[in-house]
Amino acid sequence: MQKLAILIYSVLAFLLISFTSFAQTTQTFSADDYTYRTALELFDREKYATAQKAFQDYIDLNKGDLLTVEAKYYVAICALYLENDDAEPTIERFIAEYPNHPKAAMAYYEMGNYYFNQKNTEKAIAYFEKVDISSLSKEQQVEAKFKLAYLYFSKQDFLKAGNLFDELKRSNNKYTYAASYYAGYCNYRKGSYTEALTDLKRAAQSPEYAPMVPYMIVNVYYKQGKYDELIEYAQTLGTSKDIRNADEVFLLVGESYYRKGDYANAARYLKESVGKTKSRPAPEIAYRLGYAQYKTGDFKSAAENFKITATTAKDTLAQYASYHMGLSYLQSGNKPFALTAFDQARRGKASKQVAEDAAYYHAKVSFETNAGPETTALLKDFLKNYPTSSYKNEINELLSESYLASNNYNEAIAHIEAIPNRTPKIDEAYQRVTFNKGAEFFNKDQYNEALTQFQKSLSRPKVTEVAIAAHFWSGETQSAVQNYPSAINEYAAVFREPESKNTEYYNRSRYGIGYAYYNNKEYDKAATHFREYTTAVGPNGKNYADALVRLADCQYVAKNFDAAIQLYDQALALPGSEKDYILFQKANALNFAGRDEEARRTFDELSNKYSSSRYADNAMYQRADVDFEKGNYNAAITGFTRVIESNAASGVVPYALQKRALAYSNLQQYDKAIADYQRILDKYPTSKVSNSALLGLQETLASAKRSDEFGTYLEKYRRANPQDNSTESIEFDAAKSLYLNEKYPQAISAMEAYIRNHPDSEQKYDARYYIADSYYKFGDRANAVKNFQLVISEGRSQYLVRSVSRMGDLELNAKNYSSAAGYYRRLLTASQSKKDQTAALSGLMESYYQLPNYDSARYYISQVVATGGSSPSAVNKALLYKGKSYYLQNNYEKAVDELLSAANAAQDEYGAEAQYLVADALYKQKKYKESLEMCFAVNDKFGSFEKWRGKAFLLVADNYVALDETFQAKATLQSIIENSGDKEVVAEAKNKLKALESK
Repeated sequence: MQKLAILIYSVLAFLLISFTSFAQTTQTFSADDYTYRTALELFDREKYATAQKAFQDYIDLNKGDLLTVEAKYYVAICALYLENDDAEPTIERFIAEYPNHPKAAMAYYEMGNYYFNQKNTEKAIAYFEKVDISSLSKEQQVEAKFKLAYLYFSKQDFLKAGNLFDELKRSNNKYTYAASYYAGYCNYRKGSYTEALTDLKRAAQSPEYAPMVPYMIVNVYYKQGKYDELIEYAQTLGTSKDIRNADEVFLLVGESYYRKGDYANAARYLKESVGKTKSRPAPEIAYRLGYAQYKTGDFKSAAENFKITATTAKDTLAQYASYHMGLSYLQSGNKPFALTAFDQARRGKASKQVAEDAAYYHAKVSFETNAGPETTALLKDFLKNYPTSSYKNEINELLSESYLASNNYNEAIAHIEAIPNRTPKIDEAYQRVTFNKGAEFFNKDQYNEALTQFQKSLSRPKVTEVAIAAHFWSGETQSAVQNYPSAINEYAAVFREPESKNTEYYNRSRYGIGYAYYNNKEYDKAATHFREYTTAVGPNGKNYADALVRLADCQYVAKNFDAAIQLYDQALALPGSEKDYILFQKANALNFAGRDEEARRTFDELSNKYSSSRYADNAMYQRADVDFEKGNYNAAITGFTRVIESNAASGVVPYALQKRALAYSNLQQYDKAIADYQRILDKYPTSKVSNSALLGLQETLASAKRSDEFGTYLEKYRRANPQDNSTESIEFDAAKSLYLNEKYPQAISAMEAYIRNHPDSEQKYDARYYIADSYYKFGDRANAVKNFQLVISEGRSQYLVRSVSRMGDLELNAKNYSSAAGYYRRLLTASQSKKDQTAALSGLMESYYQLPNYDSARYYISQVVATGGSSPSAVNKALLYKGKSYYLQNNYEKAVDELLSAANAAQDEYGAEAQYLVADALYKQKKYKESLEMCFAVNDKFGSFEKWRGKAFLLVADNYVALDETFQAKATLQSIIENSGDKEVVAEAKNKLKALESK
């Protein structure tokens, strides 16, 4: 009992003591620890400055209990959140002082969080690594691990990051899906693609990460080369708009299709990807998109994407892109753009095979577009650079054909003639190129050289059409050098070819052979061919009117005057420029047919309607002669007087004087007759009627009982017409021989000596002409002008008309265009031949064009074109000038029409300039695409004319700039710089290229 009491007492005492102790503690906390509780509440409310002070107040109580330790912890943490300078040292001191305290681990944790939030990766990692994870709550452990893993991830330390993410992804926590996503990425970076897929698919279960996962999953599949799985997975995504990096997803889908060779789908998805980025794609992507489009036939789009790569990538990719860009342009029919692309690719150094392929296409396309003389050089260079190429045989074939297409005829002919064993294709090329060279010589009036080339062409008659053309132009050339029998043989050779009836040359040869017979005075044969020609071509046919007139002339010569008159009347009813000649011939035919009154009316019609015609004086003369022959001497005298007084310089005047003298004699008006005869012997002692005038004078003086006066005129006649063995004649002929042998200084001295020795000789006037022309021919313009003007002012030389022509030429060359026009007008009036007439018209055209007086120029241009005697070269120049006159007046629409006519009609330099000006006129009208076509036509048709070809390609570059095709413009200018032989063109190309590159 006593022991139990003692036990109970002891328990009660213990309980009492314990209760008393508890009561005392509660009373102390309530009183002393109020500050701590207040500080903790302030801390929780993020009032860190106030909280720090309250915690410090608690520490200052010096209680040394557990709350004091925790207060120190919170003071340090408040300093951290307040960003005090002493925060980190304060925390470090706390940890050093209480290393085993639970708050020490929390201090590291808080420091890690703080620097994590501050994005101070290094410090955050350092503190998180010091945290004793086991001392943290589970929630804090997850937080610390995730943040530390993320920090490792941000430093691309995927091994450490992956290990922590792997831990987190295996448990159910707030970071499970995030950890799965990042673990997937880490495994992807480490090449653990299977694990990565598992992680990413788990992350996809989270709404937060579901939009981000597809991009990573398709990347994994792509890295694995599992293109089918990638495509299948992408199809499950549908058209969701929430997918992040959708452009990249589409890109990899497109890339997968590309790797599988499914270019249609590749193009679709790659295009979709590029469209979503709304910016220029990377060179590699643009290349693959372009290639996919190329493979599926979308060549225009392909070319654009290849262009992006070619202009932004370098080396290998740029070379491949340029090559495939060329193929794309080629497939879409844009050969000019293809050329520049292949040109870029063949210059690349990264791939020899691509360079070879590109060089092949560049040469081939150049040939196909007739890209001018460099085509031959390109083909030859290819064989030189790639002698064992698989393209060798084809290039050799193209090379032989390129001579046919090339306008560099001299090089082509020399090359082919050097080939010992020619193939049929080469022979065909030779036939064509020698024909073209002959045509070029013909257009330059170099007839002997033209004949040589035409005969070469005919030596290899592989193509009948070309042989027919060569025979025709040989005929034209022989006619031009007045070798009419040979011309007839050449025209006849055309008729012997059965196929000629289907060509233009059949009727043209009929017309040509008619003229050859006509000029050879075989009028009956000429008539046959002119008749067949007019029947074949009809009234609307070319040269119909002219052929009709020649047919009439043949009837006239055959004295079939009624038939001739009928034909002349038909010709008068047609438009044309020979109405004066036709009237003259008709009047003569009427006269010979005895239809006198009609003849008089027709002669009057000619002289009145065409008073400036070269036939006007002769018409008046013939009109008077009709009266004379009928014995109407008074009327005849009136008519002859009209001739004499209307144009004293006319060559008809001596004849009119002689006939008037006869009329006076028949009327027994001897004094007047004697005066006319004397006038002939005084002014025209060397004319063809001077002998008749002398005889007439003798008879008339006798009739007038004045025979004693005859001796004076007989002596004058003898001096003017010396016998061949006289000293004067020998001296003149010797001087003339020096002139004819082109010994002009000696000829001048000899002729001047002749004039001094024989001042009264009528031949001194011709001697003056020879002096003038000798100065002209060795280039002494001043003395030539001085002496020609003397010849013209004296008006006594038989070379008066030629002197007027020479003065026109001299003034034109000196750019005295108004003066030149005056001489050419005089030449036109005085001309007695077709040659002089066409020379005058050409001179007037040139003078008025250069003044400039374009209205007058165009009038004479039409005359040059319409006149049958104008050479092809003169006609081509006239057509060019007509177009240029409108061009220079800024009337570009009219200019284009006229210049196109010139370019289509000519194959010479005038045609080349016309074609270029068409292109330039279109450019000035901002018709850039049409201008490009005309530029390439210069290249195609007139490639041998380096100047105009070069200018055309400069204009090509300008058009490309205007069309915003800078790549093509630069490539074109670079090609000009490297290939053109024209220094001025190259200099301009360099300036243009420099300007483009500076933009």
